[in-house]
Amino acid sequence: MTLQALPVRVPLVARETLESYLSRLGTANHLEPRDLRVHLGMRSPTRPPDLDRLSTLTGNSARRLTGMLADAVPPPGRTRAARRGAAAPPADTAPAAVASPPMSGASRSISASACGIADGSAA
Repeated sequence: MTLQALPVRVPLVARETLESYLSRLGTANHLEPRDLRVHLGMRSPTRPPDLDRLSTLTGNSARRLTGMLADAVPPPGRTRAARRGAAAPPADTAPAAVASPPMSGASRSISASACGIADGSAA
């Protein structure tokens, strides 16, 4: 199944922890943070997520994610050196937050399946 962007984008907050961001992202999209972490390859609390997948889900580049999130690790083969001493990416490049009404259980399942994430089960 092809991975697609989540329907609700959540703005990045400079130096926010990955756990906090994933919690906000999951809540905004009516997904359990646990299911989101498993889908990102985080099968244990200490394993970093697949930032290329997170990039696809959020619409933020992997570089932007590593530049904004305090504990994000760049994808293999990429360096984090560009982050050292660099200012956070401009705020105007962040995707706008989109408000959404509460979803019913059926809508939540459709939302999860539309972006390629199984709702309520490990991927």
